[in-house]
Amino acid sequence: MCAWIAQVAVPGHQGDVLDLASDKQQSDKDRNTSSQNSPKVQSKDRDMGAALRSAYQKTVDEHVPDEMLDLLNKLA
Repeated sequence: MCAWIAQVAVPGHQGDVLDLASDKQQSDKDRNTSSQNSPKVQSKDRDMGAALRSAYQKTVDEHVPDEMLDLLNKLA
């Protein structure tokens, strides 16, 4: 197996070297650990998803001012 090493630019961590093979092994460990806490995590994920969908829907339903529509029509 070939171990991939990458240099990435992450804010606050410029030039860090990541060993992608060990990152994958770590993510497998994290996945196994997170499955033990899945009911709490799933509940939080579901609540977060509902809140995001609600905020999105409110934004979509918001009235667009006539002045903004006029400006957009001028661009077309």
